[in-house]
Amino acid sequence: MSELSMSIDGAVLKKVSNSQINEKGVLEVPDAVTSISAMAFSDCTKLTSLKLPSNLLSIGTAAFKNCSNLKEMTLPNTLKSLNDGLFDNCSNLKKVILPDNLEFIGAWVFDGCINLSTINLPSSLVSIGDSAFNGCLNLISVTLHSKLMSIGRGAFDGCFNLKSIKVQSNKQQEFELVKKLIPAYIKEQVAIEQITPYD
Repeated sequence: MSELSMSIDGAVLKKVSNSQINEKGVLEVPDAVTSISAMAFSDCTKLTSLKLPSNLLSIGTAAFKNCSNLKEMTLPNTLKSLNDGLFDNCSNLKKVILPDNLEFIGAWVFDGCINLSTINLPSSLVSIGDSAFNGCLNLISVTLHSKLMSIGRGAFDGCFNLKSIKVQSNKQQEFELVKKLIPAYIKEQVAIEQITPYD
């Protein structure tokens, strides 16, 4: 942990390199850290699993970009937004547990995450950024919720195996409003289904 501590400035984790990751590829961020800088873990190809502190407040742009062997991640409920390019080109990422109170997914967050097959988007989500899931070749199913107000350009481009988009809503009007956000070319290829919170 001493090497990692050298990369921490106050409560901010600045940078981690491959040399600071053990042979199993597992790393635990100290509880004192409340912020992770942009590009902090970028190109850490040895990293397979990372435990984040429960009081983490922010993670910078492209913090995990090109972590090509990262397989799973649980993001703490203290996070309300995912900054641009957060998991860009994490080609072996299979599972991400998102914060319960997440409101914003930025642009290119899961770009090139070709092994991501399913993701549970929280009911608090308001916005999905441009190209957020671009190139997620194995993404099969997505569930959207009635609070969603915007889906960015190309958010699901290159999701060639996407078969189902479910919209969780009690009211037909809410369902129709969310359905309108989904690009026409997606609606032509994918089944759009309304479900209730109790389904």
